[in-house]
Amino acid sequence: MSWRPISHYHYHTHPALGSSSLKLLWENPAKYYAEKALPDWLKSEGGYSIEFGTDLHCALLEPERFQAEYVIVPEEMDRRKKEFKDFEKSHEGKKVRVGRPAFHLKNCIEAVKSNKQVMQLLELDGVNELGGFWKDGETGVDCKIKPDRRLLNRPILIDIKTTDDISLRSVQKSAVSWHWPLQAAHYLEGANAIEGAPVYKKFVFILVQREPPYSSAVFISDDEFIKKGLEMRQKALHNYAECERENASIKDVLQGVFNLTLPKWAYTAEENNDE
Repeated sequence: MSWRPISHYHYHTHPALGSSSLKLLWENPAKYYAEKALPDWLKSEGGYSIEFGTDLHCALLEPERFQAEYVIVPEEMDRRKKEFKDFEKSHEGKKVRVGRPAFHLKNCIEAVKSNKQVMQLLELDGVNELGGFWKDGETGVDCKIKPDRRLLNRPILIDIKTTDDISLRSVQKSAVSWHWPLQAAHYLEGANAIEGAPVYKKFVFILVQREPPYSSAVFISDDEFIKKGLEMRQKALHNYAECERENASIKDVLQGVFNLTLPKWAYTAEENNDE
């Protein structure tokens, strides 16, 4: 059990189970095994939102590296003219952000830095993006985490996410769709296992809006949120342990016959009014 510096690539290719893998195992083990079978080059594909999130993480958590490795092209610079080519050449080797992504990234960083609650969490004594590795006590499964930020002398883990809509209803929907309770529970379990004591008690999400008005806010996971996440995590770990024990193939875990029933919320007046 340990904390250690590790690159994003080596972290994601490490065979221990992280929260992303556990989310797939909770939904359906077939998703996990299908993802695992993909070639590395395909796993690493990402779109604009992934790149934007990576850039923002670097700017907020590693400002010195951002300053050294990135350059944002001034919005008034015409990419069709020689001055842009000269600008690019003078910053050769850096990650050049230009056009719409550059505009949004610049304004997003400035907006976050004006949010006192967010900046307080980023400026308190803490450690950023260290990998954590341990063996789950119940199942014996090797696990991993890499918190965006882990505060020292305070019981808080922090995760930064970008989003299109920062309203509470939208954030709640994202939390359910992307299984954030499982992530929060897994990170708290891991951090406390590595520390050897229940040091961390709160998991905090910093949500940042990618486009105007570039709002940002702090969302603190409550007890019910974490409780649900622990249940999901336990099911995911048991799914994995069972598949590994029985040497289940993708074909095996895909098989099944299910009853199709309507959820309780289907066709209610509230849901219909949302259309």
